[in-house]
Amino acid sequence: MTIFAAALHVSAFAVETELGGVFSGFIKKEGSPYLVKETLIVPDGKSVLVEPGVVVKFAEGAGLDIRGGSLAVVGDLNKPVIFTSEDESGTWNGISITGVKKSEAQYLQVVNAEFGFAVESGVLELRDVTIDNPQQAGVYVRNGSVEMQWSKIRNGVNIGVWATQSAEVTLDGSTLENNRVALVSAEGSSVMLQRSKLLNNKIAVLDFGHNDLKQRNSLIQGSKIGYLSKDLPSADIKRSLNDNETAVAQNVDGVAENLGDEPRNPYADGTKSYNMFSGIGEVDPWKVSGNLALDVGYHKVLMRHNPTGADYLAGRDTVKPGDYYKNYFQVPGLFANWNASMVMESPSGQTIEFNADISNDSWDKFKVYTLQMVYTDQMNSFTLGDFSLSAGDTYLAGINAFGAMYQLNLFKNAAGEPLFVGTAFAGEAQAPKIVGERNYDLYNEYIEDGEAEAQNIVVGGRVRWNMHRRFNGTLGFIGSKDYLEDPFFRDGQPGDVNTVDPLVTSRNFFADGNWLFFPGDIKLNGQIAVGAADTANAAKIRAINQVFLGAGLDASNLGLLNKLMKNPQEVNGLSRDQLASIFGESSMLTPSEMREELRKLLDKASRVAKNTVVQDLDPTSGELWDHNHVALAGSYEWSNENTFIEGFMRYVGKEYYSAGSPDLQQNSRMVGGNLRQKIFDFWRFSFGYVMNVENAAGEGSSYNIMGMGEGTKWGMFSGAEKDWLEEHEQDENRTLYTHDAYVGNQFRLNKNIDLSLRYAVNYRTRSTAQRLYANYSVNSGIYNDDWFKARDGRPTVDVINGNDTLKIDSAHWAHYYGLSKYEYLATQFDEKILRHHAQIGLTFKLPMNVLKVGASLMVRKDYSEFVQDKLLNGLDLSDESFGILGYQFHGSEFFEQRYPISLATTVGGFKNVLSVTPRYKIFNRNNMTEFEWILDENMTFPMANQFLELTLNGGVRQNFLDYEVRKQKMDEMELDLNGSVALRVNHSDKLYTVWTLGTVMNYRPDNLADEYKDLYIIASLNYSF
Repeated sequence: MTIFAAALHVSAFAVETELGGVFSGFIKKEGSPYLVKETLIVPDGKSVLVEPGVVVKFAEGAGLDIRGGSLAVVGDLNKPVIFTSEDESGTWNGISITGVKKSEAQYLQVVNAEFGFAVESGVLELRDVTIDNPQQAGVYVRNGSVEMQWSKIRNGVNIGVWATQSAEVTLDGSTLENNRVALVSAEGSSVMLQRSKLLNNKIAVLDFGHNDLKQRNSLIQGSKIGYLSKDLPSADIKRSLNDNETAVAQNVDGVAENLGDEPRNPYADGTKSYNMFSGIGEVDPWKVSGNLALDVGYHKVLMRHNPTGADYLAGRDTVKPGDYYKNYFQVPGLFANWNASMVMESPSGQTIEFNADISNDSWDKFKVYTLQMVYTDQMNSFTLGDFSLSAGDTYLAGINAFGAMYQLNLFKNAAGEPLFVGTAFAGEAQAPKIVGERNYDLYNEYIEDGEAEAQNIVVGGRVRWNMHRRFNGTLGFIGSKDYLEDPFFRDGQPGDVNTVDPLVTSRNFFADGNWLFFPGDIKLNGQIAVGAADTANAAKIRAINQVFLGAGLDASNLGLLNKLMKNPQEVNGLSRDQLASIFGESSMLTPSEMREELRKLLDKASRVAKNTVVQDLDPTSGELWDHNHVALAGSYEWSNENTFIEGFMRYVGKEYYSAGSPDLQQNSRMVGGNLRQKIFDFWRFSFGYVMNVENAAGEGSSYNIMGMGEGTKWGMFSGAEKDWLEEHEQDENRTLYTHDAYVGNQFRLNKNIDLSLRYAVNYRTRSTAQRLYANYSVNSGIYNDDWFKARDGRPTVDVINGNDTLKIDSAHWAHYYGLSKYEYLATQFDEKILRHHAQIGLTFKLPMNVLKVGASLMVRKDYSEFVQDKLLNGLDLSDESFGILGYQFHGSEFFEQRYPISLATTVGGFKNVLSVTPRYKIFNRNNMTEFEWILDENMTFPMANQFLELTLNGGVRQNFLDYEVRKQKMDEMELDLNGSVALRVNHSDKLYTVWTLGTVMNYRPDNLADEYKDLYIIASLNYSF
């Protein structure tokens, strides 16, 4: 990655990871959603892979520019990738592609782009891609090749598919609907419509003649003009025309004048590029192209010193008074990054690709991010080095490994696809971490006993049968094993060393099928997988988890807590919301106190890990083929030009495991669906609902197959037997139900003003082991409650607190003290949390400016209760006092407001984007309030006739937290500043340099150990050949 900008951008709706500049590598789901303010550039030879479920938002004037590299978007049916505008009513440039290397996308949604895809001297394959509301063209092709299968381009303001000089375009099973002009076939172009539909367009086909325009089994219907050309349509085009207001017209010139300008690509070399599987191309020697990039820079990191007179403990580290706090944030000193990409292509279509991404700094002298070589021809593909695979989320949500992968394509079906595709792979998915060595993932940290990791090897294979264009089926296997003592090509470590995760040996068998029903509007997907894992030290993990559960932490966060054990210093970077999800929204701790308590728990868990004896292999219980080891998933999708409906479900057994989906939550259920409806041309409506069930089966023999009834077999209805509820009332892990629903409306008030309205609700419920216990300690503050307050004319009793004496109501004291004979005051706790979220956004398109204003209001209500609470009758304590006894009713409630405002200005080559977001949050406890404001500024100046380009970036985030602890007012403040200035020098069309100077400053006056300043300078060189 040559230049990569990543920051957290708080918008009206989500926390976004910022991307911009020259980029290569993976765009991962865990960082989603992303915000691109500056066009992403993928230079010659580099590649970008976008994982399923990723959402990328592009600012006005930004886009994705593939300049000789390649793009791979690997969405799937249930986790499509979405490329859209930063604001729902705004636009962005789109995706431009040039170069000999093929780009491809599947299950991608491109929304509000000026040009969805602009391909010049490039190759693109699209499958199950939807391009919605393109402003100029959904797909533009010149001197290149594009194949679209099962894809849609709809609601185009101008053109759906624009094939110009020397373009080769194939539409297979695709739909162009509700566009001004669905298809433009210019002179010298070649277009094939195969089993495709052009529906309800103003003009379906604009044919300039002197080209090769053909159709087979396609339909042109419902348009004002079906076919517009100076010449008569061919016989096969005539057969496709059906029920158009005007079948054939000849006023070509009047329409051609208003098509707009072609988006010519200055980086296209004019060499015609073809799909390497098409067999077309001139006989030339092997073509070699590539890209070399080098970054050299320096980080100067400044830490605060310990101003107190006492030792400061940070995990296992001790900072003496006057010493500087330890830097865990940024590796200081010199660093360098090298990136090399090369593609060799033969005249007959064979390609050899090489990619390397290597870095060096004072902590990690030689770190290889990517090292890969790929050979591809019409039948074979062989990858040596880094590879990635993804498919169904139940069995192969994503694998990134270092090893080898081979793919074989056999025969062809009627659609020209390989009839059989076989894939085999093996590689290292996790490198070992050895006790005593550096932890290269975290600066200044060394691996200790309990933090070791074994080498993880994955192997597998699959066979896909493309029986028909409308059906394909896949069978496969994935297995994994952890190697501790004798790993492959690595140093081992003693077998009795304690690892942070259990040692796993797993196997998984899966099947996947996709069906497309005629006439192509209904899609079905089904997945079934059987998998299990044998563990070598599961007892240790259970002991670690018990540390967290015993402290009252949420069981749903055990995965996160185990990850934090690997890198405990990451606690410093947890947000207040993340901490609240771990400790619970009703926690009485401040963020600083939560971080400190979490560090202590992680340290305690690490000690437990060290003292737990590693056990022998513990095979999974039961048979591999029983319901505990099964995962099922299915989805349904139906759509037409106005309506989109989808439904989906997933079942995961208690002991199911797949090395391809290691983060898939065991013992879970999911069901949901979405509806999108065009009401009128100016009004679009959407609705969705998802229910997630965690720990569905619970303890005992209950199955809860459908997920609705904890403690029951089928789970069709709630209501377990009373005996089951009493037996499991104190279970740590009870079933958690989470319901999410939303309704949205988008209005185009006029050509310059758009309005969006959205309301979402989240409801979470479960039973927990929570109880209320009487607390008679004077220091607890329980007697400060107004219920105990002495009243005139009524007897009192003295309660001594140190040197102070409290007079409290004698009768109330007697009532409260009489409860001491009971073990607890209330039990059978039902957690019921409801969150409302309303959003409104307005976009004003002004001359040279786009103004966006919005509001986001969120309310959280706590309706939790104890089912057995008779002893609380007559105990009229405040919610805060009940918090002392174990649970503060309504303590997790809050009201949050956000008001984002942004202004994008474009004047010639000058671009400026200014955004500010104030946020105010009121909590229903401790008189706690939080105020935060975020300011971001991005400015670009072209200079010296595009020879120089100056970019200025800056950002400010300030957070104020005020609260009370026992009537004493407290406050905390955080301030983050960042800024950079970058000068790009375009020495030639193949060589440019970027000179960057910047700083990051995090001020933490209430926690000086987390305060640091980073001053950096970077010199970057990029050469394409």
